[in-house]
Amino acid sequence: MKINDLNYAIANGGPAARYERPIINLWAAICRMYFPDSTNIRGGPTWAVDTEANKGSANDMEAHIPDVVTVKLIPAEPTYQKRDYLWVECKKAALDRPSGWKDVLKGAVTHLSLVHANRDVFLIIAIGTKCMLLAWNPLNTIQQPQLGI
Repeated sequence: MKINDLNYAIANGGPAARYERPIINLWAAICRMYFPDSTNIRGGPTWAVDTEANKGSANDMEAHIPDVVTVKLIPAEPTYQKRDYLWVECKKAALDRPSGWKDVLKGAVTHLSLVHANRDVFLIIAIGTKCMLLAWNPLNTIQQPQLGI
């Protein structure tokens, strides 16, 4: 399915809006467009766009499906390690209400605190067709106003 078709299906409240999988597919496609897995620049970086592994019980499909798209930077220099550059936390449109955004933000903070306790990562919170762009900065190295959660 194309990005425009997915966006239309989600925005119009069709079946795609009731589940997280279409949101994940939409953001994975967007990320693959902006972060290519090959480069024409000599010595330039490449990117890997992955979805988080399945989790939880397969009996509860809603909780089992991954909800994070990860963009990893793969440096051309073998001396550098690949690292997470961007996380996209994807949630179904039904959570597009103030308490839903708050819960998703708290969940992202909990998840990032475990995985990236000492590393900056760009973060997108995507609920349905809406998104919020953030920077995860656990060591407060960015000297700008910060959102406290």
